[in-house]
Parts: sequence; C-alpha cells; structure tokens
Amino acid sequence: MWSGARGVADFMDVFAGERVFVQRPAEPGRLLVTDLGARGAWMPVFSSLEGLARHVGECDYFAATGADVLELVPPGVGVMLDPDEAHRFPIVARMAPPEVVARAWADALAARG
Repeated sequence: MWSGARGVADFMDVFAGERVFVQRPAEPGRLLVTDLGARGAWMPVFSSLEGLARHVGECDYFAATGADVLELVPPGVGVMLDPDEAHRFPIVARMAPPEVVARAWADALAARG
C-alpha cells in the first residue's frame, strides 16, 4: 500500500479477514490501550506472535480477525498494527469521522509519495 500499488480500502479488506495477535490484559473485559496525549489513544496489534513477543516479551495473548478486534475497540481509540516495524500501520477508523480519516490517509500518502 505504501508504494501506491494498492489503496487503503484494499488494506482494510485484507486486515479485516486476517488473524492478528493482541496482548491479553490481566483483567477480563479490558483492552490494553496506550494514551499518547495529543497523539491519541492507541491499542497495539500484531501480525505475528514474534512481533508481539518483541514488543512486550512473553505474555498471554488472544488472536482474532482484524474485523473482530476493531469491534472491540471503543470509539476514540486507534489501532496500530506492528508498531515496532517499518511497515507499521495506523488504523484510525474508530478515532474520527470517515471524512477526517479519508483526508488523513490522503495526506499521509501524499507525504510518502
């Protein structure tokens, strides 16, 4: 997607159906979210168990499809896929109205291009 060969919609279609890994919180029914102040609140998710282990070490985790994870995330929280990797990818669908998200993606792609 960063090369411009595919669009954000293509990424979201793939992400929705793929399994991702999330650190399981000690307290059931909660999600581990990091508040970065002006940069927003984010929940890290990982495309591999190895990526999760590099980020937090050995931990309990759960696996779910990207779509299922997005349903769990409360409004106002973004999802960061593979936050420690060069290919990290912010998913802001729950953080802002669709038109704001579309404008942010257009700006990000233009800046990379």
